[in-house]
Amino acid sequence: MKALITGITGQDGQYLAKHLLGLGYHVFGGYRRSSSSVVPASVEAVPFELLEYESIKRAVERVRPDEIYNLAAQSHVGESFGCPLYTAEANYLGVLRLLEVVRGTAIRLYQASTSEMFGGGRGLTETSPFAPRSPYASSKLAAHGSAGIYRKSYGTRVSCGILFNHESPLRGKDFVTRKITSHLANNEPFTLANVTSRRDWGHAKDYVKAMHLMLQSEPDDFVIASGQSHSVAEFVKEAEQHVPWKAKYTIVEAEQRPWDVTELSGDSTKAREKLGWNPEYSFEALVKDMMLSDLFPTKMLRLAS
Repeated sequence: MKALITGITGQDGQYLAKHLLGLGYHVFGGYRRSSSSVVPASVEAVPFELLEYESIKRAVERVRPDEIYNLAAQSHVGESFGCPLYTAEANYLGVLRLLEVVRGTAIRLYQASTSEMFGGGRGLTETSPFAPRSPYASSKLAAHGSAGIYRKSYGTRVSCGILFNHESPLRGKDFVTRKITSHLANNEPFTLANVTSRRDWGHAKDYVKAMHLMLQSEPDDFVIASGQSHSVAEFVKEAEQHVPWKAKYTIVEAEQRPWDVTELSGDSTKAREKLGWNPEYSFEALVKDMMLSDLFPTKMLRLAS
């Protein structure tokens, strides 16, 4: 089996590549020529530019994959307010180009949708109404809707994973969870926009397994979530359990998003029943993994290799 992963150098791309390699896949990683990131070992690098139709077409024709996992995106919600046009170009039109390339083929496509499309709420499912609150969320919703159109109109074998927040030691330090663990591990002061926002946090290791399971089933949409929400303050408190000092942070209102989501939590009953997916990491285990990685980076790197 051959799989092409776009966004291979990101958190999800790296965990997914490792998972698929363990299953015996030949894994190809799409990368931008202008990127300085390194494609993981054991993955064959393929030039891939989501903003250029011919680049996508050439990559697919070269690899001839059985499965494509589209993880490439402008993935930072807060950043999308500053670059809405680029966000739409990459997250929506880029997906439309990819859908056109695979239309009429037997390729199975995974499209990374997001819980941000809901705009907030508890116990959200695949049938809950969408109400995006950021350029990131609206671009992802447009791509999500297009995937559904191609699935129903052309028989395109595309499945959308509506993933709630998933973190790991590989998460970038510009995301709030890793910002907390990296600064706390080094006993450094940091800033937060607010500490009352609540999110449904899971581990990326668990969530990439769901991506693979989706492409082994009939094309559909699936919510992937832990079912529990925690506030940013609760994340900080849990992280503090692993160090003998308290977090040194200040609230900076200027860092708040123009229109933030107060709470997000999902109901993954459909994925659990139809795909047999069950997460292994609890909230506490996730925070512990991230804290230990930032406290002992060299040791954790050896264990991960």
